[in-house]
Amino acid sequence: MADIGPKGEVKRKVPVDIDELRYAFDDASEENFYYLDLKTGKVEMEMDECLTDDERGALDEKYDPKRYLRVPSGDRNEKYHDMERFVQTVEDDNMKKKLLIALDGRDASGRFHRALSRYPTELEKWHSFREERENARVMEWLERNGIEIKWPPPIEITEVPPGGLGKMVRVAVEWKDFGPRICMQCKNRKDLYPKLFIISRAPSGRKDALFLTDTLRDKYGVAHHGILAGALGDKRALVTSALCGKCGSQDVMFSFP
Repeated sequence: MADIGPKGEVKRKVPVDIDELRYAFDDASEENFYYLDLKTGKVEMEMDECLTDDERGALDEKYDPKRYLRVPSGDRNEKYHDMERFVQTVEDDNMKKKLLIALDGRDASGRFHRALSRYPTELEKWHSFREERENARVMEWLERNGIEIKWPPPIEITEVPPGGLGKMVRVAVEWKDFGPRICMQCKNRKDLYPKLFIISRAPSGRKDALFLTDTLRDKYGVAHHGILAGALGDKRALVTSALCGKCGSQDVMFSFP
């Protein structure tokens, strides 16, 4: 059964990149225009200062509302309220006092971030808090417009056995000579042992990137990796990593010879 929107209409499923759309929400203004493509899920941007009068007047024609949805400009009050709400979650009374002082007066956002930068752990909490708040606003906006996110399928990871890449897949010609070249820790250029993976699709957004990083680290012990999105000639991607046989570091740079 199809999902029904708030006004009784059938929701339109769009392959939205939530990270890309969240950035557009944060940056949209009277100078920067963003449009969500309801067919592809991509976000298009126009900068007012780069447009001629004719181009500015033709925006509605270029971005047909039957296909595009204009991203609303950010609300400065909402961003300020986010900072206020976050301060109330801070348990350290001294830190909370400093942040409240930073929020009082002009350039509150700049002073808030400068004060918070002295506390790396709390700064990371703020980034997560803000992301959750922005995601909620994006999701509410999509809901109001009868849009449901069409999420991509989960990423599947397959480890390539040593020397087995050529037997499993055909690597695009332009990537055949791409490989581990130097350990960034000890500068060793010999005895660099690659560890490769094939993933079912390239990551799309921060959630996918975190899943891939966490899985490679926790399941396969990979601390550093790279992604070759076009190496296999299809939607799959090749994940590269390597171990230095001299110092044991995984901080190995891949490049062409």
